[in-house]
Amino acid sequence: ILGLDKDKLIDFLHIAMSGVESTITILLDISVETALKRIEMKADKTRFDMIGETYLSKQRNKFVELSHYFPHWVSIDGSLPVQDVHLKIVKCVERLVERA
Repeated sequence: ILGLDKDKLIDFLHIAMSGVESTITILLDISVETALKRIEMKADKTRFDMIGETYLSKQRNKFVELSHYFPHWVSIDGSLPVQDVHLKIVKCVERLVERA
């Protein structure tokens, strides 16, 4: 999927989601360096934790690119303290509920 250009990736996502659009998508964005440090600290690593820096970088870049394309995507700095990330997510959801 990462090798697809933006338009093909968007087409793929529409097919995968069967045409259902989410109301909001929250991207918790962190640098690859931060992700690698967090992975290093984990006691139980999964196969996804072993995919490496190059893949993580490509994956992050694709998600950031998609976040600019879809207006319902919200990007939050995932490197902030957990409490700050939580508050930002809550605010996003509250704004969504207020508009409903």
